[in-house]
Amino acid sequence: MPQPPYRHAPPILPKSFSPAELAEIAEGIFRENRWERAIQALEGVSRAQAKDLLQEGAKAYGFWLLPDEALEALVSQLCRDSERPSVGLEQWAGAAYGQPGCSWASEQTPRTRAPMTHAATFATSRFGVALEPSGVEVSRFRKAIETFSWPILCARLGGLACAVWTAILFLSMSRGALTLASRCLPRRGRSFWFTFLDCHKDLHIAAGQAMVFYSALHILGHSIGTIPGILQSDVNELNQLLGCAQGTSGPNLFYWDLHVLHWPPCPLPASAKPKTFTDALFMTMPGLTGVLLLVLLVLVALTSRQKFRSERFETFWRLHNLVILFWPILLFLHGSQGWSGIGAPLALLVCGLPVLVYLLSRLVRLLRCCLPSPSLVRAVIRGETEEGSLVQLEVARPRCWSWRNTGMYAFICMPEYAPLQWHPFTITSGEDDHTVNFLISGIGDWTQELCRRCCTGRLPRLILDGPFTAPTQTALEKRVLVAVGAGVGVTPFISLLSTLLAELTSGRSHRLVEAHFYWMTRDPTEFIFASRLLRTWLRHEILQAKIFIHLHCTAKEVLQNLPAFLFREAVKRQSQVDRHHFKLHLARWLDSSEVQTPGPQFPWAWAEGGHEDLLWVRCPSFECKGITFKSFTGAGGTSSNDPELLVEPPELLPVVLGRPNFRRDVAAIGKARPDMNVHVYVCGNDGLVHDLQSVCESCARESLARKRTPLQKYVLHYERFG
Repeated sequence: MPQPPYRHAPPILPKSFSPAELAEIAEGIFRENRWERAIQALEGVSRAQAKDLLQEGAKAYGFWLLPDEALEALVSQLCRDSERPSVGLEQWAGAAYGQPGCSWASEQTPRTRAPMTHAATFATSRFGVALEPSGVEVSRFRKAIETFSWPILCARLGGLACAVWTAILFLSMSRGALTLASRCLPRRGRSFWFTFLDCHKDLHIAAGQAMVFYSALHILGHSIGTIPGILQSDVNELNQLLGCAQGTSGPNLFYWDLHVLHWPPCPLPASAKPKTFTDALFMTMPGLTGVLLLVLLVLVALTSRQKFRSERFETFWRLHNLVILFWPILLFLHGSQGWSGIGAPLALLVCGLPVLVYLLSRLVRLLRCCLPSPSLVRAVIRGETEEGSLVQLEVARPRCWSWRNTGMYAFICMPEYAPLQWHPFTITSGEDDHTVNFLISGIGDWTQELCRRCCTGRLPRLILDGPFTAPTQTALEKRVLVAVGAGVGVTPFISLLSTLLAELTSGRSHRLVEAHFYWMTRDPTEFIFASRLLRTWLRHEILQAKIFIHLHCTAKEVLQNLPAFLFREAVKRQSQVDRHHFKLHLARWLDSSEVQTPGPQFPWAWAEGGHEDLLWVRCPSFECKGITFKSFTGAGGTSSNDPELLVEPPELLPVVLGRPNFRRDVAAIGKARPDMNVHVYVCGNDGLVHDLQSVCESCARESLARKRTPLQKYVLHYERFG
């Protein structure tokens, strides 16, 4: 069917559009006028009513009590008053020029004082043993190869590999031994060995997967070679091949008489020789123990899947404990016959020491259960219900608690509820703190029960096992570091920040040049649990010259909620005003002869050219109205707060609404310190780890392209959860 002709001549379009033209067309197409309609509907509202609306909308994003200074600028957006920058930005300008409440319209001269070497340098540079089969073994048992054919080699290789991987399985879970080993590491290459020790969970999982493969190889080799050879050979011929039948005269490295465990007897009598495949499996010690080992392996493989562990952790843990007990015993019995080998069970020689080390660590945990447990000094709970609540625990430091590094973790047991369950949590207190603190999220049965028992006012009995090594321990040795925490994943970095604040304020020598802490959360009330550290940071200018804190609220946009919509749009429009004034002032600040410390109010995202929306808030406090916090003190518990920290600081802190642009920020940090390596520490989900890994790889490629000597490295360290 022919198309109807145009009534009018079609417009003549240019062959190509400029970016400005495309932006203008896109603005006309995608522009929505919900804000204009809302302003028209609310025309005539008073400033007090507008303030109440915005305060109610802020609660939807987790900001329960915004300061009046922050609300005034947002109210001006809603009431269409004269636009002016936010008070937080004016505070930064006033600090930079030495005049609080600096006027943006007038030209000010930067205050004169001794420049800080670090800040000046920062600002000007910133913005301008494989195992192989032995030949001796092959030649020694040449007759065995002739009788059982080549599959005996596969069976022997699989058996040796299973013994080695069993040793790795037990050693990778001996956390006490790994922590002790971390303290003995040489200073050179310390980060590499820490990374190797920290990936013990990944190594444990990989060892279990390798065990399945080599067990299948071991079973296959015996099924198609050894068992058919036994069934087809004469008894006298078999006795010439069996190592146990040779006694002390056999070709063994040493001889251990285990004849009490031999089944059938050795030398093999004609009446005990297996007649069928089933007899070889169920009527001999190697066959029966091999079947039992296979059953245990299958059960562990099925119950170790992530879905099963999350849904039935109790079943997974109980079965794991049974396997820990029976696996080495069955493995020893499996090789106790000495039919082939070196004269003693191979599992004893390869796995004996790792199993003993692991059993020793379990014995230490058992002793801690029997000894008097440390008292729970204080518990602070945020939330009305147990589900989704946050619990901060302050536990008296146990005796013989050797804790010399930050960011470590410990296992916690609540014996009155689940005596066999031990859950790992990162320690949030610093080295100089008198208590061991934890921040726990109520996302499971055990954590919710902990919250429930704390809410009763009778604090539960807790047992600690630890502390154990973690990757954040090496952060204190770095000169330039970036720490990224998502939600409660910030816990190791709270400990790191606490230690850094204590060391820098005490005047101790420190290698740190620059540290950036990124805290992302969907609920800004979580910032309250670091209020003591934030207030300490705000009190000392020397801390602000080396430590920079970036707070990010990643809450999703609330739909079909008028106050929330008005609040979010007002923040967006006020950020446009603030960005304009900040860019004008930033150039003057950088051109000044004496560059000052950026200060806590400094909007880093805008300084790097970003267009994120910012909201300035007061330093969070547990006394904040509108948020439910319950505090319970145990026997002997007292408040450890410094009276000076109870005074609310006047500075407003910028909170970015949205995720950080790590590609931009990490690259800028590296360019500001071209002669130093950048170490990125992250504790979060796999998606966040992968994003930062790609960022570090991209920055490393750019560093390689610059061809500077020495080559700048971007190293990623992340917490592993297995």
